Amino acid sequence: MTEFSTEFSGFANIFTVPNYLEFSESERALDSPKLALVPITPVINYSEVSSSLIESDQVRLLSDGTSYYSNDSLSDSLKDPARDLLSDYYRAYLVFAADANQIDSLDPGFRISSSFDSEFGYGLVDAGAAIAIALSLKSPLTDVSDPLINSYGAALVNAPEAWTLGYTGKGVVVAVVDTGIDLSHPDLATSFWQNLNEIPGDGKDNDNNGYVDDINGYDFVSRDANPQNSSSREYHGTHVAGIITANRNGTNATDRSNIRYEVTGIAYDAQIMAVRVLNSAGRGTAQSVAQGIRYAADNGAKVINLSLGSPMTSGIEQDALRYAEEKGVVVVSASGNSGYTSVAPDYPARLAATSNFGIAVGAVNRNKQVAGFSNPAGTSVQQYPFVVAPGVSILSTTPNNSFSFLSGTSMATPHVAAVVALMLQANPNLTPAQVKKIISETANPNSLTVA
Repeated sequence: MTEFSTEFSGFANIFTVPNYLEFSESERALDSPKLALVPITPVINYSEVSSSLIESDQVRLLSDGTSYYSNDSLSDSLKDPARDLLSDYYRAYLVFAADANQIDSLDPGFRISSSFDSEFGYGLVDAGAAIAIALSLKSPLTDVSDPLINSYGAALVNAPEAWTLGYTGKGVVVAVVDTGIDLSHPDLATSFWQNLNEIPGDGKDNDNNGYVDDINGYDFVSRDANPQNSSSREYHGTHVAGIITANRNGTNATDRSNIRYEVTGIAYDAQIMAVRVLNSAGRGTAQSVAQGIRYAADNGAKVINLSLGSPMTSGIEQDALRYAEEKGVVVVSASGNSGYTSVAPDYPARLAATSNFGIAVGAVNRNKQVAGFSNPAGTSVQQYPFVVAPGVSILSTTPNNSFSFLSGTSMATPHVAAVVALMLQANPNLTPAQVKKIISETANPNSLTVA
């Protein structure tokens, strides 16, 4: 069975700082700070996959009733991870190129990037340039000084340039399809999507969407309307949510030298739809992920953040991604943390290349170096929506009113999802195809290196 995980086959690096932050100057620029390593490894039972299923060209339902697999996806995963990648890239590129040809009216005449690199795709996502194209301006937004302390992520993606003009994600719903989220965290409590058509606690499905009392989202693991994290150990979704929309409200913590730090989301006025599809260990099934994607698409999310992945794919989540994109939802997926042991992103990020579904995201550190753990875009003569964003030692919200550093492509992905939210506030009429084109062609490869 396909099982999705928050941190793929890598590690989540966490250092919790409920009262103050402590790290040395030398650790600030390191790819791997001296943090506790918490392994989160997907478990895949290959014995469930029969030889007849691998050889069949038809889609089959496995015995556990949760996951569908196609012949191509199983062959890619179980036989040769690179099998048919080039042909898949080519098919997706034709669709990507066709979409791009339909939106020339958004082209203001400037470009930062037109090349594609096998490690970092188009380059570092750039909110200032992306919003400029969304608004049909003739040049990127004017550079401004970073108004935050210790917010290298916001500075690297040029979010302050958008904030200065009032683009903060207001009115845009971003679904965090992940582990549960601490709904009471002070930096997040006012940022959650509210289902106004549902009456809290009455035990009825007032809006007839198939879910009872889903006020802030839904839990597809416990099958109830409470997407809250189950314990402090279930921190991943809370951290991802904070990168997107932690409140811009002043100081959150200080270090021992009384230097102040503020945790502020890239789209701090956006709303978070909490969709729990992974358990407290950060694992979940393809069925849960697919249901979460469909729920988000059906209930008003404009962006879906997927900081999760698997080395395998199946028809059930591919159908869900197709469904979301057809409903006008932009999906942003983490490329994976297998680094140089992988030839391409994990799923579902790889579907950006093979099926033209969404945007794939890799990670860089504060020095604009591609993180060693970040899965590459892949060797291909074709191009597809792959960009990089800050994903090393990212400070964000964690349960019980704490703030923590985490590293992973899981942290890079919400930076891009939040930039998409800024774009959609600036121009709500953008289609997923337009967003993918703009994000790709404005990404900045300058100064990027491979760590």
